[in-house]
Amino acid sequence: MKKRFKNVISVALATTLALGVVGCGQTGGTGSGSGAGQNPGKSSEAKANNADCTFEIDDNFNLEGIDGYTLSFAIDGDDLYVLASTWEEIASLGDSEEIATIDDAGNYTTTFKIYKTSLSGGKAEVVYEKECTDDEYFTKVLVNDGKLAMLKSTYKDETSKTYLCEYNGTDFEETLDLSEYSSIPDYYVSDLIYNDKGQMIIVYDTEIKVLDVNKKEISSVKADEGGYFDASSVDKDGNIVVCSSIYDEEKEEDRTIVRKFDSGKGEFTEEYDLNVSYLSGNECLFAGSGDYDFFYRTKSSLFGYKYKDKSSTKLVEFAASDINADEVTGIILLNENEFICFSYGYSGDEETAFVEKYKKVDPSEVANQKIVTLASVYGNHQLNQMVSEYNKSHEDVKIRLIDYSEESNPEEKFSADIAAGDIPDIFDTSYGVGNMSTDQCIAMGLFEDLAPYVEKDPDISKEDFFPTAYDALLRDGKQYFVASSFEVHTLLAKASEVGEDMGWTFQEMRDYIETKPEDVKIFYSTNKKDMLDDFMYSCGMEFIDWDKGECYFDSQEFKDILEICNRGTNEEMDYEEETETTYDEIKNGNLLFVNGYITPASIQVHKKLFDNDLSVKGYPDKDTKGTYFSFTDSLAMSSTCEDKDAAWDFIRQLMTEEYCGKHYQENYGVPLRQDVFEAYIESISCTEASKDKYGNDIMPQDASMGYDGLEVKIEPVSDADVNEFKTYIDNASGVWEYDAKITEIVEEEAQACYYSEPRYYIY
Repeated sequence: MKKRFKNVISVALATTLALGVVGCGQTGGTGSGSGAGQNPGKSSEAKANNADCTFEIDDNFNLEGIDGYTLSFAIDGDDLYVLASTWEEIASLGDSEEIATIDDAGNYTTTFKIYKTSLSGGKAEVVYEKECTDDEYFTKVLVNDGKLAMLKSTYKDETSKTYLCEYNGTDFEETLDLSEYSSIPDYYVSDLIYNDKGQMIIVYDTEIKVLDVNKKEISSVKADEGGYFDASSVDKDGNIVVCSSIYDEEKEEDRTIVRKFDSGKGEFTEEYDLNVSYLSGNECLFAGSGDYDFFYRTKSSLFGYKYKDKSSTKLVEFAASDINADEVTGIILLNENEFICFSYGYSGDEETAFVEKYKKVDPSEVANQKIVTLASVYGNHQLNQMVSEYNKSHEDVKIRLIDYSEESNPEEKFSADIAAGDIPDIFDTSYGVGNMSTDQCIAMGLFEDLAPYVEKDPDISKEDFFPTAYDALLRDGKQYFVASSFEVHTLLAKASEVGEDMGWTFQEMRDYIETKPEDVKIFYSTNKKDMLDDFMYSCGMEFIDWDKGECYFDSQEFKDILEICNRGTNEEMDYEEETETTYDEIKNGNLLFVNGYITPASIQVHKKLFDNDLSVKGYPDKDTKGTYFSFTDSLAMSSTCEDKDAAWDFIRQLMTEEYCGKHYQENYGVPLRQDVFEAYIESISCTEASKDKYGNDIMPQDASMGYDGLEVKIEPVSDADVNEFKTYIDNASGVWEYDAKITEIVEEEAQACYYSEPRYYIY
């Protein structure tokens, strides 16, 4: 068994490495490699600079007076009605409370307004306004034969209901309880549509009901078992269309299907595969017009669909049009050359709504723009914002964010593009690089060494950063990626059990676990595969040397891991089953370890979780370190990038004080720069509202953090917490990351021992 296991792993690694290197060498990063000409990859497509899909703000259009977050809109001829909301917190956790349940959280009021204006712009008029508490809210504005209506949801006495409310000239009256028509107890109303037959179509999350003019049910249909109706609209002929995300087990991928619904028969008549994994947002299907039967939007683009050809045509590329798709709340298509875009963002320090008209750009105006591509396998909200801000301030160079998450199988599509030599200029390495680890990418020669760029940059010095965290960015003195923030990823336990010293070996961890009864849980999940997955996430890279092309899964250290995991069960974890909370399990000695992301603020939560008996022990490690850095936003430059200066100009932002100082409050982690870290600490330790040295508003902590039912009111961070966190930084090393392909092979081979009694090993 030993020989078989080691050889399988080694062959898999060697094959993966060889394919990657060959793929990269085919094209020199031009995207013209094997198969690229017939079916170009996403980077090549972005490089082509599709000028026909580029739009710009129409400065002649002006719509003023809409305040808050845009929830919905309706069109009645040339009139436009917009439903928007603003909210204000009215209560929070008491100052004396340290631990509270979720039910003790603060309440807030929401003010809903309906604005009326014209599609041609102008001043918006408030035609209705109502203040609601958090148990009542409006979700959609409608127009039927010139009459206004809204959908209202309530939550009272642990019961949710949704009503159709129709306007009587002064107020909206509840005229229809939509729960009466649903055959499913836990229903959710996602849409309500009036068609040209006078019918009302209620779209629930898992069924559709059709009512006649007298509001009597005439037909219905349910979603496929386990499926949902994600969005709905009408096509250009007035037919109802709905989309659903389905999982293709044979292809092991997610796909989005749009179905045409016959309201008279109560059945779907045709379906169309959009060849994307999901659509973006509630407002993602739009009524068809002109040459297109319906329109839809993904995270990156707006498309028109034709039934006849079963084909999609890209009409608007958001990134090329300097639109941050994450901030878009709605789109009104006026024609193929114009659309109105609803979004939210910041005007100065205030979050505000934007209603802007976009017009198509003459392709000749942007034909010579320099395009730098940035690939993100899983999507990245912060990168979307970063790209949007950069593009708005640069005319000649544009960053194209390639979002693979909208693909049916993101990892497979990304890997196929890389193997075909379709290489982006910049990689988003925040959450790994698809199925590859950063070390694998470095061994494949995918990444450029950025150390020379850092040395030449007048605004960046290695001394600006935490030394140990910065060292984690390096490999043999070379720097292959940059980051602006980090977290410390580690394993938490009771100090009274494992001691306060950080770090231990695999044997030491195994010896400790073997002193515990068999029914004591090691991790939250007792499933053997899940337990092995925890180890592979945390220290699996300890057993791979990509530079040498070797692996060490026949080592004694990995035997210790398998022995520990074999204490679990072969039954899958039932997460719906009611069990003790994590806090109670730790307190009662039924749970030994908790995976922890450590920041100065989270230390308070972890200490409460362990009743002030906390040890940041770390994962087992042959060098007794086992506490790693996790970089929450990081970028790498491709070694085949054609314009490395342009790529560096974008990447370097993550290391500059200007950018990090402006954006550190938006990050999940802790600033990597020590000067920005000082402002960060000031922001989470202050006792009075003020501004930091970068002009950001800071205010006393008024929030809570929770862990499985336990909620802790966050106090201003103390000097002791900051100093404690710095010791964790000093004792951390390396990067916490994961290699999905290797883990899959390891876990498949490990089944040989998991179903054996007594214990047998696969090494």
